[in-house]
Amino acid sequence: MEKRKVFIILIIIIFLLLSLFIPCEITDIKFGEEISDKNTQIMTVKFNKYNVFNTKCRINNGKWKNAKGNKCIFEVKTGKYNIEIKNLFRTINHTEEVKISGIKSIKLESKKMYLALDETIKLNTIIDSVGKIDETLIWESSNPDVVSVKDGVVTGLKVGESNITVKTIKNKSYKTKIIVTDLIRPMAIDTNKKVIPCNKYTKEEVEILEDILRTRIGAKGEKTRAAMLETMRFLTLSLEYKIPYFFENGRLNTYGNMHYVDGEGRYYKKGLYLHESKKEDIVASFVGPAIWGCPLTNYDTSYGWGFGVKYPNGLDCSGFVSWVFYNAGFDIGDIGSGITEGAEDISDIGVMHELTYEYANSGSYKVGDIIARDGHTALIAGKDDEYIYIAESLLKGAVMEKFSYKDRNSKLYKLYGYINTLDEFYEGDGLYNDMW
Repeated sequence: MEKRKVFIILIIIIFLLLSLFIPCEITDIKFGEEISDKNTQIMTVKFNKYNVFNTKCRINNGKWKNAKGNKCIFEVKTGKYNIEIKNLFRTINHTEEVKISGIKSIKLESKKMYLALDETIKLNTIIDSVGKIDETLIWESSNPDVVSVKDGVVTGLKVGESNITVKTIKNKSYKTKIIVTDLIRPMAIDTNKKVIPCNKYTKEEVEILEDILRTRIGAKGEKTRAAMLETMRFLTLSLEYKIPYFFENGRLNTYGNMHYVDGEGRYYKKGLYLHESKKEDIVASFVGPAIWGCPLTNYDTSYGWGFGVKYPNGLDCSGFVSWVFYNAGFDIGDIGSGITEGAEDISDIGVMHELTYEYANSGSYKVGDIIARDGHTALIAGKDDEYIYIAESLLKGAVMEKFSYKDRNSKLYKLYGYINTLDEFYEGDGLYNDMW
């Protein structure tokens, strides 16, 4: 037993002598891979293992803390740090410049997305980062025969499903399911789209189409400008068929004792009026109800339409605009397209600006704003260096039209009188592009 005590004492003496005569030196400084919400990282300072007896550390004259073995651990931000390490015999100082940079988290816009056959889109990658990013993103498709991916650009190759994964070299990753379907088409203006046939879709097909619409709106966030754009672009560009124009059978409920109708030139519901089961939710009809594309008796004589003649049911201009608003998250009610004193109209939403050549070229408005004239209302669905793209329902049906705003003689200035900007109306813009 005595020999054991002597041995332990000798070990302690040797250890103290080593601590005394071997210089205390920092051997390594490492930083953890994770960056916190406060933009901090863990900094681990290591020193030689012979100088761990009663060793304490601190940074920037803070509180001393006991070393853990031969290392000290600190939480640091970007900046300059004075590191002090001391034991019974000495104190050393070291200056370290800390620059925190990297990706904190990565995700895609939605957990589920739909693509048309041969449709190509760029996935919106939402990156939370700090400092300069030099990490390469790695993209993978679980079923490359169905969906190809390169640098975030995906293409639907055949009907089916594929999981698209984006990850960093430090293994932060996010996965989204992409479903390729032939129920929609790539977004493109097509003035020759056929009017939707009566009872074209099964109930199951309508449910898929509605899920596509909900998914796109949900990815952008209801009540955002981006959600409005997704809604109007879906009906005029993505849907294979055109929703026809139909005069509303009746008038607005703010105009006295005229007929209030639902599903006859207007549709006050979420989703698509494309299956007979949708009639169950109709609350007021005149000579209907009839789903979009199915025959409905008309009671208007404007523009040569026959009184009492059946036409495919669809949407009038304010019916289209109010349907877009409602499906994007706004219930604007049963209001029309006029500029009527003492009555609520779509022209009362947002801030009205006279549409002049100077205003159209000023850049003071955005896609997603209202464009209209007294008696007709529409929405700006796209804009490039030459054209404004307008989503509207006129006698041609619910379509996308383009008009030059650079040409002073453009029909734009003859057909439309004002733009209502909606910056204060939307609950944020969300992620959107001026063009699809």
